[in-house]
Amino acid sequence: MSTLVRSAVTMLGAAGIMTVLATSPALAASATMASPSAVPLNDYLNRVAMTSPSNAWAVGGFALSGSVVQTLTERWNGKSWKVVPSPNPGGTIRSSDLSDVAARSSSAWAVGSYADAAQFQQTLIEHWNGSAWKQVPSPNPGGAGTWNVLAGVSYISRTSAWAVGSTGFKAFVLRWNGSAWKRVLCPQPGHNSVLSQVAVLSPSNAWAIGSYNPDGAPSRTLIEHWNGKSWKRVASPNPVPTDAELADVSAVSATDIWAVGAFSNGTANQTLTEHWNGKSWKVIASPSPAGPAGIDGLHGVSAVSASNAWAVGSYVSGGVKRTLIEHWNGRAWKQVTSKNPGSSNLLAGVAATKSTAWAVGAFTSGSANLGLIERHGAAWVHITSPNK
Repeated sequence: MSTLVRSAVTMLGAAGIMTVLATSPALAASATMASPSAVPLNDYLNRVAMTSPSNAWAVGGFALSGSVVQTLTERWNGKSWKVVPSPNPGGTIRSSDLSDVAARSSSAWAVGSYADAAQFQQTLIEHWNGSAWKQVPSPNPGGAGTWNVLAGVSYISRTSAWAVGSTGFKAFVLRWNGSAWKRVLCPQPGHNSVLSQVAVLSPSNAWAIGSYNPDGAPSRTLIEHWNGKSWKRVASPNPVPTDAELADVSAVSATDIWAVGAFSNGTANQTLTEHWNGKSWKVIASPSPAGPAGIDGLHGVSAVSASNAWAVGSYVSGGVKRTLIEHWNGRAWKQVTSKNPGSSNLLAGVAATKSTAWAVGAFTSGSANLGLIERHGAAWVHITSPNK
């Protein structure tokens, strides 16, 4: 279960998405939307954010050489995707990776991790100031000699942003106050707490999601809420008494929020969608195209209105990993046709407006893992990357 959700969304370095992709045999190629790659082999995209039809960002990583991964940022200018240089604190000898991006107007934040001299992952936060990506100092709650990884970021203004992640067996939250990132305490239920994503509605209303393991028990969904003063855990449903995890969250309003992930029915993984109606979180049925004995999971969600939300992920059919896109029409989640350009395919993130949507991930072509971008207008389309 953890492999399905966390390796595709948290992306703790190159091993994540590339391992997931490598598990499936061949699938016929199809056409797609241009996703530039920094090098000819082994790159991937974890998340995407958009502010307008002519401004979107996608982040992830690419293999520089051997096992060394470098940050990858790509920008949509209304006509094409272009690679934009981004900092790598470990230089060319230690890995750096970006897990998520949030954008507003001409600025953006990206978060992830990098390997220090002792090969421990440390938090990485980068800011787009309108002309370049710059690294911004960030706390490492676990301290030296531990792993500190950021998985999600969200913000509403130049002086208010949140980032979430985990260190060792504990979740943590960081807050940007306009001049510095500071740690804010959050609940630590059970064992191995992980926060995967955060969504901010206002200075007194933010939501973070993930999972935790009660001692000696399967993983459980974890949802926490910021009320303007402190983070509090909020009850969240678990479909069955086996593993369940949440990977992403998106908010339309204080009474309309979606969280997605996956759960185990005891023999296989199924998609999981949960909705906040202003009073409680409820499980809402969503398609699991691989069936009750298959492997399905949702990794990203973007909600636009009460009748328009998108969720993306992957499922395995006939031994082949395929992209999964689902749409909420105000009444039900329905699977929508999506492209599969490689022998193994996965969508990790999605960003949408009323008129369009972007989804990103990776696919395998021959021996290479390549960044995957799909765009929705009248339908989902996808154009071969320049390096293929």
